[in-house]
Amino acid sequence: MKTLIALLVVSLSSVTLHAQSVWINENVDRDTGLRTGEISLRGVFYTIGPGESFGGADLTGCGDREEDKGPSSEAIDAESEPMNEESAVTGATLERFLSGKTVNVSTGEGPFVISFYENGKCSFMSENARYYQGTYRLSGAMAALRLEGNQIIVMEFPSRTPSVGSKIGLDVSGEEVKGPFRITAITDAERPPPRTFSDFRKLVGSPLSEKEKQFVGRWSGEDEDGRWWVINRADHTHSYLERGPDGKESLFAHGSWAIRNGALHVLAWVRNGEKNFSAGMDQLKPMELMQEGAIEGFGLFPISSLRDDEIVYEDGFKERRIEAFEEPEMKPFNTPEALKAFDLLKVYKEASAQTASERLHKAFLENLPSDEALKKALQGLPLTPATSEDSD
Repeated sequence: MKTLIALLVVSLSSVTLHAQSVWINENVDRDTGLRTGEISLRGVFYTIGPGESFGGADLTGCGDREEDKGPSSEAIDAESEPMNEESAVTGATLERFLSGKTVNVSTGEGPFVISFYENGKCSFMSENARYYQGTYRLSGAMAALRLEGNQIIVMEFPSRTPSVGSKIGLDVSGEEVKGPFRITAITDAERPPPRTFSDFRKLVGSPLSEKEKQFVGRWSGEDEDGRWWVINRADHTHSYLERGPDGKESLFAHGSWAIRNGALHVLAWVRNGEKNFSAGMDQLKPMELMQEGAIEGFGLFPISSLRDDEIVYEDGFKERRIEAFEEPEMKPFNTPEALKAFDLLKVYKEASAQTASERLHKAFLENLPSDEALKKALQGLPLTPATSEDSD
């Protein structure tokens, strides 16, 4: 977990979590009403069940449940006036406040974003724009997140109705993380980001969010590496042309896109006439494969600002809206109908059957030296018998 949170640690003031317990995983026996599972207490995680030993731990408060603390108030509007600690006694619960919300947190070095979905699932985007998914539980003014790889984050809010500017505490897998950490925004949570190839395939034809509607159009950009042109369509498909600084090298791609939690997610289905992935890869994650160098054409770009005529990304590059394309490859997309839909599945089916990753693997195997070439290369080299130390 330290690798995940390393970007959040800053050497400023220390934030200490109160001695309060949070159920991380809870199971209730229907017949006896007894509960088993896991709790977090003072940064230590305990298993609750028959025969478990707690080593003298103070488990006071572990049995408290929100439904036992009196009637609940109506749902809290995130845009309402900030509420202080006294709001906790009015019956407002953290679950009513955070469920369906995205919380942006500043660390002093960079932000991280947590989305609390209404189905009990969550997503965590760290400062380096990497996504992690998991589940969460809320208790009192604390939230416990269990992320991929059994990583656990416990967050302590100043009250059950936190507001922009509130300071929060963080405890990661039993270790306190130094702060300060402050909430910079609370917004409605968007749908979970696409993670697998299957997710990107299912985007095609799905409805647009209000923010995504602003992305539909023809765009162009330029930096030291060259120029690019892109059309984002209303059916979540896009086509992309990129030329190098000399204008000779080019990439022409078609794929799907989405805006989730302030970031653009794109995946090329076809690159320069070749399939970028195969149907058997549906449950794999393009981000992980790209990090391993197995595929290309996946991108995740946090958005800094969005206007009708310009998109600015946090990496510093910009795209400006244009009325029509002048590049020959993109001219067919200058009609009004081209902004509505694109038969991406047909283009994918007609693309080369060999994916780009398969082609790279084949080229690697073809370039391996033959046995005769290896023997020739080894001729004349002194052969030293291996010693016992070498074998160790």
